[in-house]
Amino acid sequence: MLFRSEIRTPLNGVVAVASALERTTLTPMQREMVQIIRTSGLSLERLLSDLLDVSRMEAGTVEITSEPFHLGDAVRMLNTLLGPRATEKGLALVLEIDPRAETQVLGDPLRLKQVLANLVVNALKFTEAGQVRLRVSPLDDIRWRFTIEDSGMGFDPSQKADLFRRFAQADATISRRFGGMGLGLAISRQLVGLMGGEIDAARAGPGRGAVFWIDLPLPPTEVQAEQTEDIQTTERPLRILVADDHPINRQVVEVLLSEFDVELVLAENGLEAYEAFEAAPFDMVLMDMQMPVMDGLTAIRKIRARETDAAQGRTPIVMLTANTLPEHRAASLEAGADLHLPKPIEAERLIAVLQSVVEGQNTNAA
Repeated sequence: MLFRSEIRTPLNGVVAVASALERTTLTPMQREMVQIIRTSGLSLERLLSDLLDVSRMEAGTVEITSEPFHLGDAVRMLNTLLGPRATEKGLALVLEIDPRAETQVLGDPLRLKQVLANLVVNALKFTEAGQVRLRVSPLDDIRWRFTIEDSGMGFDPSQKADLFRRFAQADATISRRFGGMGLGLAISRQLVGLMGGEIDAARAGPGRGAVFWIDLPLPPTEVQAEQTEDIQTTERPLRILVADDHPINRQVVEVLLSEFDVELVLAENGLEAYEAFEAAPFDMVLMDMQMPVMDGLTAIRKIRARETDAAQGRTPIVMLTANTLPEHRAASLEAGADLHLPKPIEAERLIAVLQSVVEGQNTNAA
């Protein structure tokens, strides 16, 4: 766990600051250099995550959860996360969501989004022009099909067996041209199997694109996924409490949110964060999980207990952490966090969270 944190912390600084720098005024050459830094950092983070997933699968410690979630919303989240990546390449990321997918289902939303993201990222990687299309449609009362189709280079049917093997690419030249270690599809196949589904791919020949599809059981449910309560609106900057023991991580948040109308209060551990929360109200809390003196989970529990005792509204709390395993996410939500986001912090994801808080203010104002 310490090893993972020690790698993710500097990666967090590299990726996040490069993302912030990319949004400033730069010369074409400077912009190109910043993009190389950012994309290289994201590639390293993805490789780290893939290797950790492989090691956990080999150890048999991967757990699949079953919880209610909104299927259509889960799929739309991919556009928020990956839409900018498609735009950067001049591609269209098209979502086709059957109206029947606007419903609550039982399954593992985190793993579903991980698999779909793997497939969409893979499609974007091998597509130079055109689009990547993700379709969601029901097969029967409990099974759903997710189809990812691209207009990229495709693959030869004779090489199909290699697509889902670890550390394998359909062609040796692919690794040299596109990079990667051939882990994404292998991990996706194993996760789909653990969720009781099937994954497959097809294409007639090279240069004609590829189609991947997943058939997955996601039974309907009447239970509603928990929703974060809106915060009260005020005519002032958003007050955000940031708790992280590493100065680089605190600086990253400052840089990413510097262009927005926010007031940041910084804390180096959970106790400082709780004391700051006691002293004044906040519109949002960004909390690290592992900190000295008092960890993030304990601090969140104390904050939620204070809200209950004081009969005050629920403050949105986001866990920003290098601890990204399912059990870490479950522990965050059990403690009272509303969202669990991994490091390195991606600018688009953090800004999307900030935007949701602003929209919550506007809704209450209306």
